[in-house]
Formats: sequence, structure tokens, C-alpha cells
Amino acid sequence: MGAGPTRRGVLAGAAALAWVSDAFAAGPSERQVELFSRWHAARRRGVPLLALVIPENDRWNRGAVLGAVLNEADGPLLAALAGHEPVCATPSDLRLLGVDLGDDTWFARVGTDRVPAVVEVGGPKLRTSEWGTTIDEAAAALAVLLPPVETTESLVEEGRRRWVTEPLPGSRWANEGGCGFHIEGEESAIVFGCGMGSVPERGGRFLLFADEVPR
Repeated sequence: MGAGPTRRGVLAGAAALAWVSDAFAAGPSERQVELFSRWHAARRRGVPLLALVIPENDRWNRGAVLGAVLNEADGPLLAALAGHEPVCATPSDLRLLGVDLGDDTWFARVGTDRVPAVVEVGGPKLRTSEWGTTIDEAAAALAVLLPPVETTESLVEEGRRRWVTEPLPGSRWANEGGCGFHIEGEESAIVFGCGMGSVPERGGRFLLFADEVPR
């Protein structure tokens, strides 16, 4: 005869039901549905949810910096990322999980093994307009946030697949192309917008967040 549900399991289930009720009562966005799905996927895997935080402003720059961080990630960082479920979400999205973030947060590591969740946050400490410095600072902040793991080939490949090769939930991978960009996996998705600003070479493959993807 199997064991009954634990108190922690009951509380986690109740929290999940409350989340669904609150989110769907307001009419969830596509990105919020992705967040809900990834939170459950993280619980099934027994790993934390790692959210790349979408700011209210300056989204182009944030997407380019985060794209460079992930594309340039070395073996130890990719191995550490493999043990996290990826998602891109705004602070207002994450409040549906009871996560309240500061204005300067770039990363939120949300535990899924207890209620309330243990949340750790991180991001660059240096405010600068220099692209290279911002990318390097963001990469360093992410590496500090994630517990180190043994760097095995299988973990590195798993991290690369989940975080670099495949689209991240709540975003799409895009490539800068002068006056516009191309969304990976969507051959017809060429968008012309010369006024959107230039993207530096290191951010040429960048994250385009879900509510900025043209339909």
C-alpha cells in the first residue's frame, strides 16, 4: 500500500491550485502560461526554476546581453544551468508565484521543493553603457548565483540544449540582420525596423521576448 501525501505535498498542491486560480481569473498571457508550465516541469524534475527577468523598459538591450551570456557560456556554467528549468518572465508574472523582485534583478532562482519557495536573485552590480562590460558582469553574476556542479560532458550538452539550442520559454531566439531580425525556426519571420537600434556583434543572436514576437 503506497504512502499517503505528505503535508509538504498537500501545501505545494494547494499553492499550485491558488496560482492557477489567480492567473486564469485575470486571463493569463501566453508568457504566464509558459511560466506555469515550466514551474510544474521544474517540480517534476526536482530542480529549481531559473527565470531570466524581462524588465519593463530596455528590453532590447536585456535580450541582447542575456543572449550573449548564454551563447558564450563555458562548460561549468552550462553544466550548472542543466540543473535548472528555464523561463523568461516579467516581475509582474513572477508575482503570481509569490516572488517579489527588485528593479535591478536579472535572474531569479526559485525553489520548487517547499512552500513558500526559497528565492535567490542576482544580476550585474555595475551600471554601465559599455556592452562588453555589461555582458561580462551579467555572466559573472549568473555563475555566482548557481551552485557549482561537476562539469561532465553529458551535463554540458544538456545545458547547451536547454539554454542555447532550444527556444527558452517566454522568448524566442533571433538573429540581428541590419534593419530587422530573423526569428529562428520561423523562416518567414523577417521584421524590418531600422529604428530599433543597433545590436553589438556579441549580441547578434539575442533573446526576443514573447510579447515582442510579431504575429
